[in-house]
Amino acid sequence: MRALPGLLLMMGLAACAEPVIPYDRGAGTPVNAVGVLTPSWPGGPTALLATSPGQSFGLVGGLITLAVQSARDSRFRDSLAGQPFDGQSEFRTGLLAAVAARGYQVIEVAAPTERTKFVEGGYAGMAAQARPDALLDCLVPIWGYIAAGIADSTPYRPYFTLRCRMVSAASGAVLMRDTIIYNPVSPTAGFVGLAPDPAYAFITSDDLMADPQKAVSGMRHSFERTADALGTLLK
Repeated sequence: MRALPGLLLMMGLAACAEPVIPYDRGAGTPVNAVGVLTPSWPGGPTALLATSPGQSFGLVGGLITLAVQSARDSRFRDSLAGQPFDGQSEFRTGLLAAVAARGYQVIEVAAPTERTKFVEGGYAGMAAQARPDALLDCLVPIWGYIAAGIADSTPYRPYFTLRCRMVSAASGAVLMRDTIIYNPVSPTAGFVGLAPDPAYAFITSDDLMADPQKAVSGMRHSFERTADALGTLLK
């Protein structure tokens, strides 16, 4: 049943996202030091089937779909157990490196990883503790793999979503806000969409779980592309 929040979020993320605010590095007070909050993290990866025949059969079909999805996610996570892979740590490291690569001094700021919204009312205390010029708040709603359907033409590919917002440490004004989706499954506007690498495609979930090393490589690639895209937003 834990698949429900992620599934609903994936379908409604673009439509419900807040308006984009592009960052203008040359405007206003210069930002040299960025306090990067610990990104939120939703737990283990998903192997999400975005559409399923069971969804057409009302409440009972929906419950069956959720049960099947939950079992698929468990099997996928079990298949990765032997891999030296910590998605949360690896993405955080890549995020810090991407911000530093754009010429900022990076200051790590601890934040709860279980949050589902941007930090509200707590930035002032964090800024006083870390003393950056701005604070970068990142939310990871869902990550792993996704298939848009059950046809061979819609294989499982890496999937990663990132909501990000940077605010002035002095005033709390929002300097940048955007959403990045690696492998968007719907052509909705209002986010930065990143095309998936075709090298990491699996026709079925069984194929995905049979090659955990390649599956991990695909997720790492999605981390790298997403972190780099965020760095580009801050140029």
